[in-house]
Amino acid sequence: MRCKPGDLAVVTRGENVGIFVDVIEPHDCLTGAWYVRVHSDAVGSVCPVKKGELVGCYDSKLRPIRDPGNDAVDETLLWKPVPGEVVTC
Repeated sequence: MRCKPGDLAVVTRGENVGIFVDVIEPHDCLTGAWYVRVHSDAVGSVCPVKKGELVGCYDSKLRPIRDPGNDAVDETLLWKPVPGEVVTC
């Protein structure tokens, strides 16, 4: 699983894409899911949620947002060079 309790995460798949949540604890009934607390309302979606609501969400639909540390790699640079950098073949 990518998330852990205490993480700030963003919903990246399914309903409510782009909503920020706090990962609270493992879900009781759903394997690979978390109880999360929602940061903002998403009332225009198929599954509306309110700010502060505690809901279940699968780990596969979340991306944690945390400090990657000093050895982090910018994934964009793996497929796109830095602007102005000369690329030779």
